[in-house]
Amino acid sequence: MKKVLICLILLSATVTACFAKGNGENLLECEKALKAHPYVIDFKCYNSIIYEVTLTNGRTITFDEINIYGGGFYACVNHIGEYQLIGEAIYRLNPKKKWKTCSRGAYFSDLSQILGIKIETMVDVIDNYEKIIKLAQFLALEQFKAGYQESEKLSDNRCFDLQTINKFPRHYAISENRKAVIYVLAIYDYPRWVWDGIQENELKISKSQVWTNTFGENWENNIPYDKIRKSLGLE
Repeated sequence: MKKVLICLILLSATVTACFAKGNGENLLECEKALKAHPYVIDFKCYNSIIYEVTLTNGRTITFDEINIYGGGFYACVNHIGEYQLIGEAIYRLNPKKKWKTCSRGAYFSDLSQILGIKIETMVDVIDNYEKIIKLAQFLALEQFKAGYQESEKLSDNRCFDLQTINKFPRHYAISENRKAVIYVLAIYDYPRWVWDGIQENELKISKSQVWTNTFGENWENNIPYDKIRKSLGLE
């Protein structure tokens, strides 16, 4: 009985070691690509799927849902520079399947369609950093010009209404089996409703403990509007 138990323990340990070694090697290949990239200064990985990448010239990107190969169906960009991106999509694997939903960052596949370039991995995003951050600025400016109340439609059940799609065409990636929208949720962590100043009907929201915890006491009097306007391309 002891011999059987010892054999089982050794077998289990061997299998575990093999899987660990295999995953480690695959993950290493993914991270090798980052380490070898001339723009990458440093990166950190959290929960095996989130990567914070620091690039040359003070540029930064945060990725989410990254698989061991550096991409994946749900791979997305959460932050690029000062912009926080959100992506929402409904999709089906083929016309006979039911529609599913997903909501995270700006999905690689949708960025690919909107920009007309191949984005399948973190390296592709890094190589196209300037194009993506220019898109983020454009989307943010379109939202700002439309006003918060109107741009809020991008994140509620009206987001795939034809009227909203026509008003914000560059925000959308539409195909037969997928409808997706990308929008800018925050600049320097300041949410959309702050960009044009805190309105009277938003004063109560600004006093929320959530925002006080995030930005500190009296934060509404210290909003860096000059930086926000520059990020919107207004200065």
